[in-house]
Amino acid sequence: QVSTAAPSIAQGTRIDFSQGPVRVEAEGGWATVIHEGRELGRTPLDVRLPVGRQRLRVLPFGQGPGRTVEVEVEWGARAMVRIPVREARGTENWANPY
Repeated sequence: QVSTAAPSIAQGTRIDFSQGPVRVEAEGGWATVIHEGRELGRTPLDVRLPVGRQRLRVLPFGQGPGRTVEVEVEWGARAMVRIPVREARGTENWANPY
Protein backbone atom coordinates (compact mmCIF):
# COMPACT_ATOMS: atom_id res chain seq x y z
CA GLN A 1 0.00 0.00 0.00
CA VAL A 2 1.28 3.47 -0.90
CA SER A 3 1.16 6.20 1.71
CA THR A 4 -0.33 9.51 0.56
CA ALA A 5 0.48 11.40 3.74
CA ALA A 6 2.55 14.54 3.34
CA PRO A 7 6.08 14.22 4.68
CA SER A 8 6.47 15.63 8.16
CA ILE A 9 8.86 18.44 8.95
CA ALA A 10 10.85 18.13 12.14
CA GLN A 11 10.02 20.70 14.77
CA GLY A 12 12.50 23.56 14.68
CA THR A 13 13.35 22.98 11.00
CA ARG A 14 13.50 26.20 9.02
CA ILE A 15 12.52 26.32 5.39
CA ASP A 16 14.18 28.99 3.23
CA PHE A 17 11.51 30.54 1.02
CA SER A 18 13.89 33.24 -0.25
CA GLN A 19 15.55 31.06 -2.90
CA GLY A 20 14.50 28.73 -5.67
CA PRO A 21 16.20 26.10 -7.82
CA VAL A 22 17.51 26.94 -11.29
CA ARG A 23 18.93 24.58 -13.93
CA VAL A 24 21.14 26.14 -16.66
CA GLU A 25 22.03 24.15 -19.77
CA ALA A 26 24.03 25.11 -22.85
CA GLU A 27 22.97 23.50 -26.10
CA GLY A 28 25.87 22.80 -28.46
CA GLY A 29 28.65 23.19 -25.92
CA TRP A 30 29.25 24.55 -22.44
CA ALA A 31 29.19 27.97 -20.81
CA THR A 32 30.36 29.75 -17.68
CA VAL A 33 27.46 31.24 -15.69
CA ILE A 34 27.81 34.45 -13.66
CA HIS A 35 25.26 35.98 -11.26
CA GLU A 36 25.76 39.44 -9.75
CA GLY A 37 29.48 39.34 -10.56
CA ARG A 38 30.03 35.91 -8.98
CA GLU A 39 30.97 32.92 -11.10
CA LEU A 40 28.54 30.10 -10.35
CA GLY A 41 30.18 27.41 -12.48
CA ARG A 42 29.92 25.66 -15.82
CA THR A 43 26.91 24.18 -17.50
CA PRO A 44 25.11 21.95 -16.93
CA LEU A 45 24.54 23.72 -13.64
CA ASP A 46 22.04 23.42 -10.79
CA VAL A 47 21.98 26.39 -8.40
CA ARG A 48 19.69 28.16 -5.94
CA LEU A 49 19.06 31.84 -6.60
CA PRO A 50 16.95 34.52 -4.89
CA VAL A 51 13.24 34.41 -5.70
CA GLY A 52 12.23 36.93 -8.35
CA ARG A 53 13.63 38.05 -11.68
CA GLN A 54 17.36 37.34 -11.89
CA ARG A 55 19.92 38.18 -14.55
CA LEU A 56 22.58 35.68 -15.52
CA ARG A 57 25.64 36.45 -17.61
CA VAL A 58 26.53 33.52 -19.84
CA LEU A 59 29.95 33.14 -21.45
CA PRO A 60 29.96 30.45 -24.17
CA PHE A 61 33.01 28.23 -23.76
CA GLY A 62 34.08 30.52 -20.89
CA GLN A 63 34.83 33.44 -23.19
CA GLY A 64 33.16 36.64 -24.29
CA PRO A 65 31.34 38.15 -25.77
CA GLY A 66 28.71 36.70 -23.55
CA ARG A 67 25.06 37.40 -23.25
CA THR A 68 22.66 38.23 -20.48
CA VAL A 69 19.53 36.16 -19.90
CA GLU A 70 16.74 36.71 -17.41
CA VAL A 71 15.08 33.99 -15.40
CA GLU A 72 12.06 34.16 -13.10
CA VAL A 73 12.94 32.23 -9.95
CA GLU A 74 10.15 30.77 -7.83
CA TRP A 75 10.30 28.90 -4.56
CA GLY A 76 9.29 25.27 -5.05
CA ALA A 77 9.49 25.26 -8.86
CA ARG A 78 12.71 24.65 -10.76
CA ALA A 79 13.35 27.28 -13.41
CA MET A 80 15.05 26.01 -16.56
CA VAL A 81 17.38 28.10 -18.73
CA ARG A 82 18.60 26.68 -22.05
CA ILE A 83 21.13 28.70 -23.97
CA PRO A 84 22.28 27.85 -27.49
CA VAL A 85 26.06 28.19 -27.81
CA ARG A 86 28.40 27.43 -30.65
CA GLU A 87 32.12 27.42 -31.10
CA ALA A 88 33.83 30.55 -32.36
CA ARG A 89 34.74 30.45 -36.03
CA GLY A 90 38.05 28.79 -36.66
CA THR A 91 38.01 26.71 -33.45
CA GLU A 92 35.85 23.83 -34.69
CA ASN A 93 38.81 21.44 -35.06
CA TRP A 94 40.62 22.31 -31.83
CA ALA A 95 41.07 19.40 -29.48
CA ASN A 96 39.04 19.54 -26.28
CA PRO A 97 41.53 19.53 -23.36
CA TYR A 98 38.88 18.11 -20.97
